[in-house]
Amino acid sequence: EINIDFKDIQSVLSGKVTLAGMGTAQGVNRAAEAIRQALSPPSMLLNAIAEAKEILLIIQSGPEADLEMAELTSITEIICEKANKKAEVLFGHLTVANLGTSLKILVLVATDEY
Repeated sequence: EINIDFKDIQSVLSGKVTLAGMGTAQGVNRAAEAIRQALSPPSMLLNAIAEAKEILLIIQSGPEADLEMAELTSITEIICEKANKKAEVLFGHLTVANLGTSLKILVLVATDEY
């Protein structure tokens, strides 16, 4: 597991406008599908990601199919393609018993204004 503590969350969200998106998928392309869902509907969240100074990804996987490094790379590449090049991207991962083979991604985007 890769931990995100309350201090990380507080630093990202404190005094800023925050938008969130969430996606869940399973199967061969679960990482790409989950991040696609998390960024839908695209206009509002993608605009915020492009302007954001900080982005927080909380990734959960089930014990039957843990997060693979290639999946993490895919998720972060998709976010970094759309993000402000100066944005700080923080992420954490945890295993959740009831997710089975699913992958769930929560994207929190903090921006000064929207």
